[in-house]
Amino acid sequence: GAVYRPGIYQLSGTLNTVRELVNEAQGLTGDAFLNRSVLYRQHDDLTTEVLPIDIKSIMEGTSPNLALQKNDILYIPSIHDLSDLGNITVHGEVAKPDSYPYADNMTLEDLIIQAGGLREAASTVRVDVTRRIKNPRSTADNDTIGQMFS
Repeated sequence: GAVYRPGIYQLSGTLNTVRELVNEAQGLTGDAFLNRSVLYRQHDDLTTEVLPIDIKSIMEGTSPNLALQKNDILYIPSIHDLSDLGNITVHGEVAKPDSYPYADNMTLEDLIIQAGGLREAASTVRVDVTRRIKNPRSTADNDTIGQMFS
């Protein structure tokens, strides 16, 4: 997750708790979602339990540090893992037609550059853009699911 050195670490005399594990992984990255992390704990009968963790309070020392057990997996999500900005798909006469992640302030020119530029057969006079309309707060069906611009 959102630590500087994610990986597999061995329980030892100096690594037995969640705080020690995060410190061993060189600490939390700036985009770490601090309100909730998840510890996956495997029991002797090979069943898995999910333990919610407030990683911020553990790291600050305001809540008890949790002892680790064999085969525990600590997942600290990034704020980027929790947001779905969507993808933009480019078709047609570009060098690399594909889906690309959406970013704030992205322009059509930025997207074309990311797609490797225009091919020789591309029209520089007309480009069609289709946009899906999403309204997560809507409580009623909407007949319009997209818009098309030329």
